[in-house]
Amino acid sequence: MQRVSCLVVNQSDERIIANDYSEASPHLGQLIRRQAKHICSYAMLKRRFPVLSWLPSYQWMTYLLYDTIAGITVALTAIPQSIAYGILANLQPEYGIYSNVMGCAGYALFGSVKDVTIAPTSLTAILVQGIVAELHYGTALLTFLSAMVTIMFGVLNLGILVRFISIPVVMGFTTAACLTIGSAQVRPLLGISSKGNGSDFVSSWSNVFTNMNQVRVQDSVLGVCSILLLVFFRFTKDFNITRSRPSFKYARLLSNAVVVVIGTLLAYLLTSDIGNPAFLLTGPVKAGLPSFQAPPFSYTTENGTEYSFSDMIGVMRTTIITIPLVTTLEIMSVAKAFSMGKIINATQEMIALGVSNLLVCFCSPLPVAASFTRSAINNSSGQRWLRL
Repeated sequence: MQRVSCLVVNQSDERIIANDYSEASPHLGQLIRRQAKHICSYAMLKRRFPVLSWLPSYQWMTYLLYDTIAGITVALTAIPQSIAYGILANLQPEYGIYSNVMGCAGYALFGSVKDVTIAPTSLTAILVQGIVAELHYGTALLTFLSAMVTIMFGVLNLGILVRFISIPVVMGFTTAACLTIGSAQVRPLLGISSKGNGSDFVSSWSNVFTNMNQVRVQDSVLGVCSILLLVFFRFTKDFNITRSRPSFKYARLLSNAVVVVIGTLLAYLLTSDIGNPAFLLTGPVKAGLPSFQAPPFSYTTENGTEYSFSDMIGVMRTTIITIPLVTTLEIMSVAKAFSMGKIINATQEMIALGVSNLLVCFCSPLPVAASFTRSAINNSSGQRWLRL
């Protein structure tokens, strides 16, 4: 029997048409208006600015104390680390702090994972190390271009490609990053002043074994005692000490900050001659706010060498693509590690990372990425800041 259209009720039905399965193609103007209405909707605005979702539902009386403790703890950890990564990248130490502050400001508006902390990392410092040695502040152009590439990835909705990154790859990258970061800290832990030729895994350990004669006992003792104290506070989480002594609960949450404060006080009290300090110190850091300026598209170094835009691109080469790819994989690895099984909006994380670096390039040449160590400290410090 010949199939009858679902529109046919009887033979005299006026709704019978010659081709009731065909659809009229929408006009271009209708498509543009429909897409513009979708982009400009409040739902899309909340999706691209997660702060509009979590801020109205923020429980100030319940969460503010925990977030203040976490903020102080992360700040006291981030300041010396940012200074160290600025020096690692062959820059003045204050550039590390500038990058940290602006990176966190950008992610606070666009980020979607509460535990992720955006800051300079050892990986970004290593990636720009050689370029900074040649261009110095001109490396801000690299940060700008990397930010634009990352934002373009997000605008083109390429976050879907992250779904095809297998779990072993993410775990391998996370493990390699942890080994690299940990190896880079062995030299200052032992008080060895020689920086070596690099900060990768092999170079870090090679530098340590080559300069064992420079090991300082006082620095090593202070570092090891700090680690033992942090481990002690970490293990108390599994016991019921905090129930019988509520004050100990806050001491555990502030453990990282407590270690930093104790180390700072010991360095101050035991140093009678600033020229011969008891422990290796970070040294003087330039005070004041950064000078905000557009990234240079041509640059003249202190020795008078002039670089045009094409010359600067020639120095950066494939790093313009390498940094967005590495930092994207890094932020997704950190986000998945602390998401507790929740689905991560990879496209939004790309946009958040790109905007963070876009803000950074106006005051610092050191790009930022998701920090494994500071994100872990943020998570363990009792943060309650919720993003929906």
